[in-house]
Amino acid sequence: MFMPRRAPPPIALIAVVLAAIAVPASRHFLANAQSRAVNFPQATSADPASPACRAQSPGAQPSASASLERQTTLLCYSEYVARYSGLSRTPIWSAERLTRARIAAAKDQIRENRFHPDPSLSPDQAASLADYRSGGAYDRGHMAPNGDGATEQGTYEMFSLANIVPQNPTHNRHLWADIETNVRYLTNRSEVYVVTGPLFVGSQLTALNERVLVPTHLYKAIYAPHAGIAGVYVSPNSAAQTYERLTIAEFKDQFGISPFPDMPADLATAARPPEIRRYR
Repeated sequence: MFMPRRAPPPIALIAVVLAAIAVPASRHFLANAQSRAVNFPQATSADPASPACRAQSPGAQPSASASLERQTTLLCYSEYVARYSGLSRTPIWSAERLTRARIAAAKDQIRENRFHPDPSLSPDQAASLADYRSGGAYDRGHMAPNGDGATEQGTYEMFSLANIVPQNPTHNRHLWADIETNVRYLTNRSEVYVVTGPLFVGSQLTALNERVLVPTHLYKAIYAPHAGIAGVYVSPNSAAQTYERLTIAEFKDQFGISPFPDMPADLATAARPPEIRRYR
């Protein structure tokens, strides 16, 4: 197994590490995208029990250890919900509910790279376009994938930097894209609840512009209640093209994140997600 069998350092320690990192400026891998003006309402901090927030989860919202949830903000968008960290300046998780109808509608959307900072976050906590331009050869990786956006508003919101992490381009465009495609196919059997986010494992962490932490790994947790499918894909944020399939219970024990707190215990401890069929 490639995964270290230990929990990531507390987010408070990450903040200390971040303060000591000096990332040299270099040309960003992606071309600068020009964002046009839009009139969509911005995400707002919300009560986890509100209908807008609950729509993307099968029960209670995902939860994390107290150290991970320090200085976080819950952001409810039209098609996903994010728990954003003002320390790592990335989401801890982004949650969405996928259905066959939503995936069919998403195929008709025109996608523009309209990356933008979330205006509901304070400038000191929000990631910025300048952070990503200064950080080297990383893609701006969506946690709730832009390919899941079923409306113009939903697609635009998925380009919020509150839904983005620095991602290795080979990982983003090949293995991770295949994982996203495999999860969409599951909607032919059941609605699928998905929770996606970064992991920061160990003490050798780097940051873009001394502000945005680069994940060591990414995870995608799935729960298809009508098909009895559940589990978590965990993959290094590198060109290695490897991944591990964990049960929900194993993932919680190792990383302190509970994607689906109300999931039946027998499914959480026994089910692993399907092997990934490769296309890229």
